[in-house]
Amino acid sequence: MKFQSRFGKYLTITFGAILALAIILSGLEFGIAESLESLLVAFWLWYSCFLLLWRPSVVITETGVILNNLIHRIEIPLGNIQRIDTKWALEITTEQGRYVSFSAVAPGRHSTFTASRDDGSYLPETSYVAGTVRPGDLITSDSGAAAYEIRRRLEQPQLVTGQIRKTLNSKSLILWFLLTAAVFVLLF
Repeated sequence: MKFQSRFGKYLTITFGAILALAIILSGLEFGIAESLESLLVAFWLWYSCFLLLWRPSVVITETGVILNNLIHRIEIPLGNIQRIDTKWALEITTEQGRYVSFSAVAPGRHSTFTASRDDGSYLPETSYVAGTVRPGDLITSDSGAAAYEIRRRLEQPQLVTGQIRKTLNSKSLILWFLLTAAVFVLLF
């Protein structure tokens, strides 16, 4: 099961549409040759937005949780998870440390005010602190939906423990650095 920021997706699509419109209008105003020069810069801006807002995700498997953040990919076996917190974003605590998801942030003020009572019911017992639920634990939020699914899987009787693996997201970073280099070569 994969969780990504809904707002990040909308923002990336909107930003891409604005950039595409700017390239089209630039082509109509200054000619195709001028607009093609700015195409690489526009693509670099969009790809940077994509890396920051769309690509980060939380993937929940039968054996663990994978946090795909901007630079790192962190694989955490379910048996190693000690605590799940959603105060600011989805945060998983293990013996080795705390790992925060870049994609599953807690809801804002507007989402909290518009939440209904049903959004906080039927949650796993570990969601409740002093008889109440944090806004980040509501299943209608990005962090709450991911936390709910992880907590549900933690209630299963047999949990697998193992090594936490932290790796570099090399493919996307290499492409971003190549695009950055190409943009700077063209601009300077």
